[in-house]
Amino acid sequence: MEGFDLSGFLDAFYDEARERLRAIGDRLIRFERGEASEEDLNALKRDAHTIKGSALMLGVEDIGKTAHVFEDAMAHLLAHPEARTKDFLQFLFELYDALEARLADRESTASIDAEALRRRFEALKASASEAHEEAPSEAEASAPMIGAEEAQALQAQAEAAAPVADEEEALRALAEAMEEDAEAAEEEPEAAEGQPEAPRAQAPRPGREGRSGRV
Repeated sequence: MEGFDLSGFLDAFYDEARERLRAIGDRLIRFERGEASEEDLNALKRDAHTIKGSALMLGVEDIGKTAHVFEDAMAHLLAHPEARTKDFLQFLFELYDALEARLADRESTASIDAEALRRRFEALKASASEAHEEAPSEAEASAPMIGAEEAQALQAQAEAAAPVADEEEALRALAEAMEEDAEAAEEEPEAAEGQPEAPRAQAPRPGREGRSGRV
């Protein structure tokens, strides 16, 4: 609006933006240490969104566009946890440093190259996506790798162990059979003692023919 004095609004914007950027810095440090929660990551996105909206409304284009890159980067990391790499974290710190330097000196004529930062962000996204597609699955990564020679050796060991197992099984069966025979042999005399003695067979008496010697 022509003739409208924005200086008061700009002062308030710079003060609020610096405060929000300090909160961003604290959460980035927690993120770097692995201590950031999902709520911390959402707060990073919200703070960047607020700085972006206020800056673009007041015509501070480079700050607004840089904060927009930061917001989009956080949205990507929230949607794709696998992209939370050291390179991406370093990029977030670069965005933070650029905003901090710019907000520190309102009168500075130097502006942030937000377009270059946007290109960096897109390149990081593409690189992270390719790395995720090429990475083996968790099951494949944890599966042990053996060569052909080792596989043959394992097979030979299994074949050699099979006859031994069969022989041991046969010996166990033989021992059990012998033990059963011994128990049966001990029981037989005991059973015989309890039974009446069988009558003895008598030799036939010779007949007349036998006594006379005739056939």
